[in-house]
Amino acid sequence: MLQLAMVRHKHTLQNSLYVGDRPEDEQAAQRAGVPFQWAWDWIEQHQQAIVPNLTEVQ
Repeated sequence: MLQLAMVRHKHTLQNSLYVGDRPEDEQAAQRAGVPFQWAWDWIEQHQQAIVPNLTEVQ
């Protein structure tokens, strides 16, 4: 399923990332050969990148 989605949206393994919050998500990414990141890690990483930019706008 992940590989089909990547083909349909013209993505490759190099520009794909599966973000999930369940062990089944991690397993699906591994089976498809797609890089995986836990949702809470992804959220934390992107909040740190966004929050400084928000203070600049105000």
